[in-house]
Amino acid sequence: MNNESYNRLFEIANKNMQLSGSGRTFDCRKAAFFYYINSDPYEIDALKLLEMNVPNNEFIDIAYIAFLGRLADMSEVRRYEKSFSLPDREFKRIIINDLRDSDEVISFNKKRFLNFSSLIENESNSSSKNIMLRFLPVYKRLPTGIKKYIRKMLGAGEQ
Repeated sequence: MNNESYNRLFEIANKNMQLSGSGRTFDCRKAAFFYYINSDPYEIDALKLLEMNVPNNEFIDIAYIAFLGRLADMSEVRRYEKSFSLPDREFKRIIINDLRDSDEVISFNKKRFLNFSSLIENESNSSSKNIMLRFLPVYKRLPTGIKKYIRKMLGAGEQ
């Protein structure tokens, strides 16, 4: 199914739940619903989460679904309310790091984590990245023996 089909199903189900007299609606917002439908249940990609174009208050739902398979309860939402005004990337990094290091995730989560080291490197180490990009043309012209030595010193091993 494409996103338009899921969108229509979401709208129809939500409207029918309201009209049925039960007074119920979906527990999560539409963005979280789409994340749940389209995500891999066995892995979490930090960069994909960080790049999501959703408001901070909706991102909490998505992050909790990604890491814990459930929505955040009200006390967890209140914990982050004062951070809603932060820039999107910063807010998302805080949520991702908090959930990744939480006892609940460490104890019960069996998902594979992708791009978490990239997230840390990209967000907190941009100056070293710039240095490496400037050094790359010089590195490419070095003799093979020196390249091997540099890789060994940096922990990259032999390639």
